[in-house]
Amino acid sequence: MHEVSLAENLIECIEQQAQKNRFERVEKINVEVGELSCVDPGALEFALQALAEGTVIEGASLEIGIVPGQLQCRACRHTYHANTVYTPCPECHQTGSKKIGGDDAQLIAIYVANCENETPGENSAIR
Repeated sequence: MHEVSLAENLIECIEQQAQKNRFERVEKINVEVGELSCVDPGALEFALQALAEGTVIEGASLEIGIVPGQLQCRACRHTYHANTVYTPCPECHQTGSKKIGGDDAQLIAIYVANCENETPGENSAIR
């Protein structure tokens, strides 16, 4: 279950940003997960909640966007949407296409409160 290590890395990255930008609490985390990334959004959310206690993300909401998977056929070069790497090309029906999109997970934005350089009551997004 690599979602736990992904959650640990996300928290570490956000904690580093908290030190760098001097904020104390995260209100919302925006993450994108590709359909071909093998990341289960539910498992990632569970892992983040389980590891959040005592960190700047404790109590933060999580927004997970799904990025469509994109494959390119090695035989005919057609580009198409797929939710698994085993989806055959709709043009020539060959398998073994290469991934060209939707195969990663990334932190998109951190919405924070109590940032040293912001007006009280405002939210800031770190992208």
